[in-house]
Amino acid sequence: MTGRRKAFGAQSGLERRFDTLTHWRCSPGADRPGEPPPINDFRLRNSSSPYQGRRHNAALELSSSQSLAMFIRLCLALSAFLLPASVALAAPKPSTPKECPVTEHSLDAIEAAIEKAPSCEQSMDIFQTCAYGASGDVALGQAVIGKCEGDFLGKLNSGQKRAYEQEIKRCWRKYRREGGTMYRSFEAMCAAAVAQAYSRRAMRAGGAKQHK
Repeated sequence: MTGRRKAFGAQSGLERRFDTLTHWRCSPGADRPGEPPPINDFRLRNSSSPYQGRRHNAALELSSSQSLAMFIRLCLALSAFLLPASVALAAPKPSTPKECPVTEHSLDAIEAAIEKAPSCEQSMDIFQTCAYGASGDVALGQAVIGKCEGDFLGKLNSGQKRAYEQEIKRCWRKYRREGGTMYRSFEAMCAAAVAQAYSRRAMRAGGAKQHK
């Protein structure tokens, strides 16, 4: 009898354990083998804290801003490197300076070449390429003025002639307070340029009348 009771009591204990396990598995909200857990329980266990989400978003924004800053710095570095090269390529190449066409580079020979030039423009070209950059250019400038005046001086009325003479005088007095001989050359260049401008104006006017 005592052995049967013990066996019966042991069997009752096993049954109670089996009933407890079966109740736990079959109760609402319990995970069943092969079945997904309830939606609410899955969300609760797998959902992140709102503070964790904010930290995650902040980290993404920081990473994006850092990437953008690096991209901007790279573009600025490339533009700083490429801009001088493009400017150098686009810049006009310096023209080769003209040589004085007068073989005998003396004052008399240059002055004679200016006087024999076929036009005011060519006489000015000789003056610019053969100038000394000193007081000797005064005579060369006067030779250019005489050559160019033949194109317009006789066509000016009294008012125009007076205005022309005043412009010439301003050039000859432009650097009167400067004592270097190169300033005399600057004054001669200025006066010759005035005569050249009047000559061009007269030639354009004459061409317009011919077309009419």
